[in-house]
This record gives sequence, C-alpha cells and structure tokens, in this order.
Amino acid sequence: MLEQALHEFGGLAKQLSVKVDVGTQNGGTAIGAQVVLGFIQKDHAAETITPSQLQSVGSVFARSASYYELLFDFLAPGAIVLVTGKPGVGKSITALALLSDVSGIVPGRQRFRRLGYGAERLIDVDRLRDSGDVCTILELPPDDDEFMVSSRFGDHLNSMAAVISECGGRLVVVVDESQWDRIGVDSPVKAHHVAPASGREIMRGWLERYGNRDVDRWLSDDEIVRLLRDENPRGVMSVMHLIMRADRAPVEQLPAVLQDSRLSEPDVGDETFQRRVLSVVAARRSWHKELLAWHSQPERSSFERNFMLIAAAYGDAPVGDVYDAAQRLGKHFGEPSAEFSTNGQEGVGVLQVVDRVGADLAEDIVSFTRPGWEDAVVKYFWADRPRCREEFLSWLVNDVVRPVSGETESKESRAKRVAEFSLAFMVRFDKLDLLDTIVKSWHGDETLYEEAVRLLSLACFDQSIDRKVHHKLRLWASGGDARLKEASARVCAGAFGLAYPGKALVRLRHAARSSDPTVLEAVKEAVTALWNETTTRPTLLKQVEAWCSGNDSAGPHIFGALAAIVDDVHHKPSVLIAARDNSSLANLTAILKCWQTFLAAPVDENELDESIWRWFEACLASVDERSFVLQLFRDVVNGSDAPTLLRHRLDDSLQRWSLALDVGPERKDLRRELDELLYADRYAAGQRAASVYATLHGRSADYPTDDAVSHSTADAATSWFEEDSSGYDAPPSEQPEILTVGRQLSSAGPDLSQGIAPAGPGAAVPPSAVDLIPTRRASSLAGQDESETAGIPDPSRTP
Repeated sequence: MLEQALHEFGGLAKQLSVKVDVGTQNGGTAIGAQVVLGFIQKDHAAETITPSQLQSVGSVFARSASYYELLFDFLAPGAIVLVTGKPGVGKSITALALLSDVSGIVPGRQRFRRLGYGAERLIDVDRLRDSGDVCTILELPPDDDEFMVSSRFGDHLNSMAAVISECGGRLVVVVDESQWDRIGVDSPVKAHHVAPASGREIMRGWLERYGNRDVDRWLSDDEIVRLLRDENPRGVMSVMHLIMRADRAPVEQLPAVLQDSRLSEPDVGDETFQRRVLSVVAARRSWHKELLAWHSQPERSSFERNFMLIAAAYGDAPVGDVYDAAQRLGKHFGEPSAEFSTNGQEGVGVLQVVDRVGADLAEDIVSFTRPGWEDAVVKYFWADRPRCREEFLSWLVNDVVRPVSGETESKESRAKRVAEFSLAFMVRFDKLDLLDTIVKSWHGDETLYEEAVRLLSLACFDQSIDRKVHHKLRLWASGGDARLKEASARVCAGAFGLAYPGKALVRLRHAARSSDPTVLEAVKEAVTALWNETTTRPTLLKQVEAWCSGNDSAGPHIFGALAAIVDDVHHKPSVLIAARDNSSLANLTAILKCWQTFLAAPVDENELDESIWRWFEACLASVDERSFVLQLFRDVVNGSDAPTLLRHRLDDSLQRWSLALDVGPERKDLRRELDELLYADRYAAGQRAASVYATLHGRSADYPTDDAVSHSTADAATSWFEEDSSGYDAPPSEQPEILTVGRQLSSAGPDLSQGIAPAGPGAAVPPSAVDLIPTRRASSLAGQDESETAGIPDPSRTP
C-alpha cells in the first residue's frame, strides 16, 4: 500500500524525471518502484487496473528464473497463486507483472482488478464472484494489535478456490512471509517466495524506460556494480534515483575525479561520466567527506550552516523565505551575529550566502543539484549537533504556526514543505514522535491541521514505517489527548479507512469513547466514509451491534452516526434502507438492538435528535415507510429492558421535532400516532402478563367490571405521554388502528375512551400488573413469535 496511484503509471516515460525526486530524502527506503508502481487501495470493493498500466509494469519488471514457475501456475483458468516474501522484496510488483504477462499470453478479452480485503477477518468469498475472465490481486492487510486476518485463512482458500474455478478467473494473493507462517495452515495453494532478479537487471529495465543513453556504461562500472551488490529492489531504486539526478547535475557540482584515487586516470572525454559516477558513490555515503570539509573551514558561520540546513529541509523554496528562516533559527539557538541585521545592506546578502553554501538560485528559488545532497545535509546535522536535534525539530514545526509576515509563500505552502520533510525524516531516522509534535502544534488551525492529517495518511502507506504509524494511531485513539484522538479518527475517514476498514473500526471504537465533541464529529465523518463503501456495511453493522450488546460506550455514538446518514439517491436514512432489506434478517436484528442501546444511552440531545428526526422525516414522504418505521420503533421500545425510558426519550425528541418553527400538523399527527400505538402495546402486554399470572395461580384472568377504585393501587391508565404544549387531548376515544408488519397483536386492545378499569381486591391481576416490563421479544417486523414475557414462562409450551 503506497502513496502513488497506479493509474498515474501510464505517463511514466514522460513524467519519470519528475517523479523520481519524490523520494530523494528518504534514504532509499520507500522510493522507486514502491512510489511509482504502488497505489493506495482507495476502493474497498475493487479498483480496475488497465491494460496500459500493466504494459508499463511489464516493460520495467525484471523477471528472475523462479518467476517463470509462478507464471506457469497462474496461466491455468481458475488458478490461485500465493506470492509471499519479506517486506521490500517486490511482492506487489510481482503480482502486477503476473497480470501483465497473462494479458499478453492468454487470448481473449480480460479484465484486471485489485480487490480490497475488507473489514472481516475472513474475506467473504461472494466478493470474488464475477462474470468473465477476471484477474484479481488480493493483498492481505498486515497484522495489527486488535485486527488480524484469521488463522483459518489457509483452509478458507479452499472455498475461495471453488469460487474462482467456478467463475473461470484468476487470483493472486499477496501476503507477508511472517503472516503466512501464522495463517497458512491447511492451505491447498503452494506459497511462492519472491526471489527478485539481480540488482543490475532491475536497474536496466528502469534506466531503459527512463531513456538513459549510458545504460551499459552505468551497469558495467565497478563502483555501481559494488553499490548494487546485495541490495534488495528498494535499495536498487534508491541508486537509480541518484543516477538520474547525477545525469542532470551541472558538471561544476560534481566531485573531481582525481580526488578519489580508487579510479584510474580517466580517458579523454570520459571524465564527466566518471565524475557522475563519483557523485552517486558520494551520495550513497551521504557526502560525508565533502560536508565535513565544508563545515571545518575556519570562516564558516552559524548563519551559513542554518541557511543550508533550512534550504535542505524546505527543498526548492523561495530564497527570501529561507534567508529569513535561517535568521529566526539562529535567534532561536541564541546565536548573536551581525549577519542577522536587516538594516539596509548590513550583513550577508542572499547571493553571497547562496554561493557560500554551494546552492543554485534560479528565479528566486534556492536548490541543490548534487544528488542526495539535501538528505546528506540533514543527516550531517543530526550526527554533528545531538543537543540541537529536538530543539530544531520543535522550532521547525512551530515556526509554521507563526503568523505570516512578509514571506513569499503562504502558511499552507510552508506546512506542506515541513510535512514532506517530516515524512522523509521519520523514514530516515525512524523517529515517529515528530508526528505527535506536529498534530499538537498544528491543532487549532484548520489549514495546518488538515496538512497534519494528510501527512499521517501518507505515513500510513510508507512501507518503511506504516505498521508503526498504524500502531501509533491506535495508541492515540485510546489515549487521553483529544487532539490526537481527533487526528486518528480523521485519518480513518480517508484512504487508511478505505484500505484497512477493520483497523479503522478498532481505532474509531476507542475514539468514540471520548466526550470531546470535535472527536465525536471526526468519528461520525469516518463512520460515514466507511458506510458509504457498501461492501463494508454488513461488517460495520455487526461490529456496532456487538459493541452495543457489550455495553461499550462507543457503540451508541457510532450507531448514532450511522443512523443519521442519508442516502443521496433515495433521500432517506441509509440504515433504514438496510433495515428494509428483506434478504438480510441479520441487518434488521442488529439495527433493532442498536436503536435500543442508543435510546437508552446518555448521549447528547442533539446527537439523539439528528438520528431520530431523519427517520421520522422519511415517514412523512411515504405511507409505506411510515408503517415500517412506526412498527420498528414499537419493537425497539417493547423489546427493551427499559421501555419507559425509551418511550420518554423518543417522545421528548419527537416533541422537539413537532414544535419546530414553520412546520405543518403532519409531525404532530405522526407523534400522536406513535403515542397511541405504543400505549396500545403497553395495554396488551399488561393483559398478557395478567393472563399468565392468573393461569399460574388458578384464577380468572378477566378484569373486574365493578367499580373498585378505592381498592386499587394502580392509577387509572392514561396515555404514557404527559399533556404538553402541543395541545394533545385526553386519551383517544376509539381504539387505535395498530399498524404491523409481518404479525398481528395477540390482543385486540382496550377501549381507551374510559381508561383501564381499576383492579379490585379479589382480582386476578396483581397490583402492578399493568406496569410489568413487556416481553423482550424478537422483532415482529421479521414475523417472529412475541408471546414470551420477561421472566414468566409460557404454560402453553412444552419444555
């Protein structure tokens, strides 16, 4: 999973000279093929790979001898091959090369795609079904503290193979070597361990694609051969970047040939090439000798050192901004110097300092043309000034927050520069605490905070640090700092959540336990993003139901966010649409349970209203929707352990909804209808409870008809709603029409015009019978039996 999208590969030949600079500061750990070929798994369901993209991959991929055995196994229709190996050996590009070769060997029209694994620990095999000859890449998400691919995945491959064979497609499964050791038990598929081609062959494919005219000279040079020896594909790509930059470097910036005695005296006309070779060798050694000599000059000033450090960190920045930043850094370090003077022409000028640090200046942009120089400057500072390390990083991050005053670039542009430097720095030095500093410092400024979230998202897909970043996001989500919690949730709303929905749900669960409104809003946005990926919905509902059933405080907040999502096409709540899906009883059961927990939870009034109101707005648009929603909430209330609490919370919300300004009587009518239905349900439940009680004690279950008010401990029943400013009348004069879906009430209901007759002293009904908690029944929407009462057995049933 990497930052650069695969669909940008098509223009590689024209764009490569620009793209290769993406990773110049990261020490060769996440560049080259990883940057250009890799892509974020942006679509959880599937992402199409075009034939032109595969052709580009095939043109640069170096095929080893073992690769052809893998290709042979993949050619058969219905084939599944499993590609494994250690990180960095080229598993992803190998999978793409397989699809590229199949497209050229197998006749007929084919389709190619990459399938996201999803949020389940075992992928649903139905997601593999497709018509026609489809070649699919399935990359397994790396193991996480709280989300791991099931250890039964190996055996699950049998079911996956059956589906692939039935459809006539082909499947490439990509998995890390250590992960496969855990999950590969009982696998019917042979695991192919990637054995990359030699570094020279990998380099040749890329240099030829790039259009380098000296491919053979580069690959036959002893120094380059020595650099490529024992390098993995990632290291080879790092050397390739340096070669391409060395090709563009001005001759005067290259090391002199005679300064390195290892090379023989150059032939006439060959000196420039050998100097380019020397620059690549020096860059791989971080230009240590050259930087040591530069810093050791007696006349070297701290201002010049600061200027070069800032220019290296910013990268191709306006020279005036670099100059001012170098002054501020010097003051921060407490370095008094006349060179800081900004009065007239006092101090050192821009041109002078640019020349002293060996930089180039073009159109007021300062840059370095030596390959790998920027990375080397930062590395030298880190080694040379250990006591200034943290102070410099803190200053760099906080300097962005400073109000812009006279700079050429905006605050946003400076933040992007610092973010790019920070990512390269973390990859180089494995110092992820810088993320904490950035998020905390930039929180409060939305522009900067968005840039911090973007940096986090990129870090999630850098193969050098991705797993450590994933772990950090989990720690943030479960920690106590709201700024870090919010950042974790916002990252889950983006590419990270779509690529790793299972991991995202774990982090959102922790974040949703916060009481901070900004954190909860970020959780809501992330949940909405996950819900919009339709294939994650069953898993998402199942997980939220588990949280609600387990009394996890995150459950109500996350369900509230789900319940408030409105479908853009049907203009009604998406969860309501899922509840009405006749093909999934599990959805309906989960939604009922979640509503019960949500209504009973101590959530904010606004949070409650947003979800309830949107469901009842849907009632006003359709009679059929009205019947379903009313019946659903009857089941929610009547099936709860605390029906009175749920009734009152529901009515309080609907009262606020019906009393809003500029609304017609429809809202009040709908509220009254639900009032009457729930009251009838309550009465019927009391009748059933009394009948069971009477049967168990051998008494009549009929309510007395004589007037025994003085002997009753129960008040005459009225609607469970108190009269309020909406002007509700006394209890209705006629029995309400009970709207049901899939069942009929077992009782015809009472005559509400006279209320419930009070119980006499000899009546079969216990004094509190009317107040008994109704049955905790299965959903009547699903047509299931509802006759059981809470804690009282049904005598009509045989054990």
